[in-house]
Amino acid sequence: MTLSGNLKLLFSLFFLSALVGCPSDPEDKPSIVNVFEPNQFGTFTYERVPDIDAQSPVDFGELDQGEVGTQTIEIFNLGNDVLKIASIETTEGFSVELFEDRLPEISPNTAISVQVTYRARDESLRRGVLTIASNDPDEPIFEIELVANQRFPCLEVSPNPLDFGVIDPDGFQVDEIEVTNCSTRSKTTFTMGELVATVGPLAFNQTTRQVYQNVALEVGESVVIPFAFTPQGTGRYEARTVFRSDDQTNPEIELVLQGRGRDLFAPQPVIDALNTERGDTATADPTGTYNGLPLDTIEFSAARSRDPEGQALTFSWALISRPMDSAAMLVRNEGETSGMWLDLAGTYIVELTAVSDDGRISSPATMTLYATADQDMHIQLVWDTPNDPFQQDSSGSDVDIHLLRDGGQWNQAPWDCFWQNMEPDWGTPRGVAADGTPMGFDDDPSLDIDDVDGWGPENINFDNPQNGRVYDIGVQYFDAHGYGASFVTVRIYLGGVLAYEKLRQRMTDQQFWHVADIAWPSRNITPINTVTDSTP
Repeated sequence: MTLSGNLKLLFSLFFLSALVGCPSDPEDKPSIVNVFEPNQFGTFTYERVPDIDAQSPVDFGELDQGEVGTQTIEIFNLGNDVLKIASIETTEGFSVELFEDRLPEISPNTAISVQVTYRARDESLRRGVLTIASNDPDEPIFEIELVANQRFPCLEVSPNPLDFGVIDPDGFQVDEIEVTNCSTRSKTTFTMGELVATVGPLAFNQTTRQVYQNVALEVGESVVIPFAFTPQGTGRYEARTVFRSDDQTNPEIELVLQGRGRDLFAPQPVIDALNTERGDTATADPTGTYNGLPLDTIEFSAARSRDPEGQALTFSWALISRPMDSAAMLVRNEGETSGMWLDLAGTYIVELTAVSDDGRISSPATMTLYATADQDMHIQLVWDTPNDPFQQDSSGSDVDIHLLRDGGQWNQAPWDCFWQNMEPDWGTPRGVAADGTPMGFDDDPSLDIDDVDGWGPENINFDNPQNGRVYDIGVQYFDAHGYGASFVTVRIYLGGVLAYEKLRQRMTDQQFWHVADIAWPSRNITPINTVTDSTP
């Protein structure tokens, strides 16, 4: 169509619309309205503002005189603009430590963590405030209440969930929970609610006739409540009940009961775990647990798995959970055997699935492995180097852990335990008694691994520290090997329990980080968190 043709068509459409729109009677002629112009105007502005929020109050629990309590507090930005923190302060007696080396800026819909510590002067009630100044226009000064030694009731329900594992349909199995008053100073009262099925029909019941309503527990007292599981067929079953108490920090505890009815026609996988060094064994048929140590090497076998039809089975393995920062991997994912190195303290979960020749697939067998440090002190170092794309190969950055006894000097024997002094002789001097018994070996620290090519871990284990001593924990970025900055994490376990962690401290080549001090025998941990360009 030509340009003149387009103009003619446009004119014709305009003329036709005018005819259609004209009234037949001049008296009916409407007023002229321009439909392309609004008849009124309003205002709209999109305001970008930050919005600070955090849990309050924060309870440090009940502490004896001299005992140190630590709580990690998350500070949220619920707004749509960057929240800029101008200052973070606490009242006397409490101290605050940032996980970053500067006052943070929090992006919208994200959070940062700070660690607040309280050292109890006595056993009396202590209140404080964490005060945060920011650019939140509505709450430029935000306060979080801190409280210690408030005599709250406390209730614990264990284990939770209560897992009955897999049993035959119409079978009968009884397991127990323990409900405990975990307060050291207050009576606690609880009521147990009704069991409600959440998956499948209700296959659980309380096996005693006692009704748990307004049950009062004295300090340290507990009651045992048995439950039975009777699956009506194959598949998964789950039920829940709620324990309501006067525990103000956790007034409702939901107990989950779970189990499976065995498929009698499906393969039955079995995991046998073996620590060849110590001879420790464990079996998951179909569930089981292994209790070991960090750095254990575990072998897995599916040889005792069975098929009700007598057919041959093929197997697949999966590592479905491991501790934070762990790089643990299964030796193989297919076949009758596999294995794994427990590189860090924590919990690992391994599953095994079996498939018959005719394609019948089993429910998984599940082995839960707990690697728990058995020393008085277990100090763990891991690091992440973003510029190293393959942190598990033989090339990477070299970061070192140090444990220094008071009176010593970093990087010098005998009082610094590190890669050049991996098993120093501290405490009682080593020797041999008259009867040939070795002496003085059970009170010395030891560095188990000197990892020079990235990630870690490096662990120092120390049993029987000397009373009246202070032990310093440090980290040296010994050699970046051209990979740049690393983000370093240190965890301190005391008696197998995580007592302190400092996450992702940024370090560059040759820097030294004084992490914390531990006083013995009080076990008080004092965060230091100073970074210098070289070793002090």
